[in-house]
Amino acid sequence: MKKRGARIYNYTSLNSFYRILSSITSLFILLGFRNKKIVILQIVLLKYIFPFALFRFIWYRNFVKTVLSFISKRNMLYIEVNDLIYEQSVDLGIDVSPLAIIYQEFIFNQPNLHFIFASQLMGEYAVEKYGLKADSFQTIINGAPEIDLSTQCPIEIIDDNKVKYIYAGTLNAGREIKQFIEIFVENKNTTLILIGTEGEWISDLKYDNIHYLGGFPEKEALIIASKCDVGIIPYNEEKLYYNICYPTKNSFYVAAGLPILCTPLQETMRVFNQYPQIAFFEKIVNWSTFLKTTTKEDILIAKESVKNVKDKFFWKTLLNKMNLNS
Repeated sequence: MKKRGARIYNYTSLNSFYRILSSITSLFILLGFRNKKIVILQIVLLKYIFPFALFRFIWYRNFVKTVLSFISKRNMLYIEVNDLIYEQSVDLGIDVSPLAIIYQEFIFNQPNLHFIFASQLMGEYAVEKYGLKADSFQTIINGAPEIDLSTQCPIEIIDDNKVKYIYAGTLNAGREIKQFIEIFVENKNTTLILIGTEGEWISDLKYDNIHYLGGFPEKEALIIASKCDVGIIPYNEEKLYYNICYPTKNSFYVAAGLPILCTPLQETMRVFNQYPQIAFFEKIVNWSTFLKTTTKEDILIAKESVKNVKDKFFWKTLLNKMNLNS
């Protein structure tokens, strides 16, 4: 956005007073704009501009509608939607707020608004479920930064003849993490490396071929991943949200030079089917067979294919496609 000459407004605190002040300040700024192209991240919209909790009140929704109508008639207003709050909450097993449905039914039916979805199928779902106009959204999938090869690897990765699989992400036990770990435990010809937050419990399992390394900044995490062979996406393919979202770790793995092993998730398959031989799609029940039959040589062929397309998954490439003219 800076390369486009954009003025950037950063929000940096969850302090209640700060958020109230930000809401008031942001409204005055937005109401003063004319003939601008405005992009607002949904998380910013709901935490710092229009507080999410207030959407329970009809009078407040009418107020927001009036404000958005005023701004969008004088400017091109885009809302970046990285997640559908309600559907994500249901499938991830976290607290489901009825306000999420109210908010989504409200926001996707506002005239003159434009949306940027992080997944094509997520946008299409919003069209079918919430009545969003099909021509009012575009898709920019989640990308990754280009790997900085000058970054020192913060931890030693054992170099052996085993195929090294890596999972990068949140590792709390509620995300079916233990289930897919057990698959690797049964396949001693593989090594599973896990990086991310909330995974300290994994170290207590004390499996020889399972290694939890901790959480790392993105630059260091990319370097660690680049020392491995395959990135994994073990999400349950029977859940709606996993099928319509595009996990950021997809692009993260490719940016690190890795092919992916993924359950047959629809949006992920939609993206990767454009690039043959860089992704393996198997139901989780078939992963054990895949691990037994896939050799280091098979993976090396896939890694060569990744080299030819990895730049297509960099943020700088993806964001160049963003159209702010309609």
